[in-house]
Amino acid sequence: MYFSVSLGEAYQNLKQFHRAEIHYNAFLTMAEKVPPEYIYTEFPYSFARISNFYRIIGKTKRARELLAHVKDNTIDAVIGKTWYYENLFRIDSTEKRYLDAIKDLQLSIVYQDTAFSNEQRKNADELLVKYEAEKKDKNIELLNSQNQLQRIQAEQATKTKNITLGGLALLLIIIGLLFNQYLIKQRSNRELEINQRELEANQRELDQKNSHLETLNAEQNKLLKEKEWLIKEVHHRVKNNLQMVTSLLHSQSAYLKDDAAVQAVRDSLRRMQAMALIHQKLYQDENTSTIFMPEYIHELVRYLHESFKTGNRIVFKQMIEPLELDVTQAIPLGLIINESIVNAIKYAFLNEQEGIVRIRLQRDGATHLLLDISDNGIGLPAELDLRELNSLGLELIQGLARQLNGSFTIENNHGVHILIRFRASLDPLL
Repeated sequence: MYFSVSLGEAYQNLKQFHRAEIHYNAFLTMAEKVPPEYIYTEFPYSFARISNFYRIIGKTKRARELLAHVKDNTIDAVIGKTWYYENLFRIDSTEKRYLDAIKDLQLSIVYQDTAFSNEQRKNADELLVKYEAEKKDKNIELLNSQNQLQRIQAEQATKTKNITLGGLALLLIIIGLLFNQYLIKQRSNRELEINQRELEANQRELDQKNSHLETLNAEQNKLLKEKEWLIKEVHHRVKNNLQMVTSLLHSQSAYLKDDAAVQAVRDSLRRMQAMALIHQKLYQDENTSTIFMPEYIHELVRYLHESFKTGNRIVFKQMIEPLELDVTQAIPLGLIINESIVNAIKYAFLNEQEGIVRIRLQRDGATHLLLDISDNGIGLPAELDLRELNSLGLELIQGLARQLNGSFTIENNHGVHILIRFRASLDPLL
């Protein structure tokens, strides 16, 4: 039931209200099979959230019906009524019943103040109990002091009275000291027994807490493993879906007669493969949030090399520092590398010309990274104005550089030279 409410809230946040309503209705269907005395004490906030959802999508009548479960059916009635009138205020405001909305808001504030007053009274009672305990301790100390004073006075009076008795007084003093030692020993034994019982009670309490902590740790580890498994499963499914789309596009290209359309489909296939490689690595590796860039770029370059079947005519030289990037940066960076290498293979080396393509990714200062992709091909025409160039690949590179919050530079220096400088989302790892 918690899972259904959480899914509904997630789809609600994504503005997918139809899917959100399906999961909320699943919760309400399960709630009908649970005893009311349990469901309304365990899930009052869930009913409040679902009521708020129906208010947002304009079904205020349904919202009122669900909100009625919150008013008197929570563990803390004051807090429940605070929730109830606060949400009722929103519903009446939506229906433009402004007088009722003002009354609801006033009642919500009243119950909220009541809850705050209850907390204050509780704190005052605790302070009063603490004061009484301290007062009793001081009274006990005062009585002990008075007893000691009276004993000293009695001893002085006894000494004064028994000066003439001599040996009898000495004997009485010795008996009194021995009796006093006996009382002290008895009191010490009782205190030791009390301390022993307290230690045993504390040990039992500590054992119970340790057992509870071990249970919580086990549950937390279980949840972490389930979370990691779910993330890996998501990446696996995304990779499979991309592979399926790639297969469909590949099949579709077999039926196309227009060379430009075939080329566009193949370029899309390469872009999808660049993204699919990332999700495949996230699924296979233990780390589900970052990508080890040298390994990823090596596999991407090898795929592009094989897809164009250039043989040994074009050499790819890679100088990639051992960096791990967040997946939100690895995907646009992979697409930029894909577009740059594809353009170099297609346009830089004409008439089966041999050449070199260099890919370099390294640190540039303490917080930034620099991607440098260059070739020694024919370069760009000298009279070409890059601002007027209508190229999907170039527009993609510029857009992806903006997505990285980085700068994009293209130069014509004995071939095409592309520079992307951006701030890294993770610290580089050696």
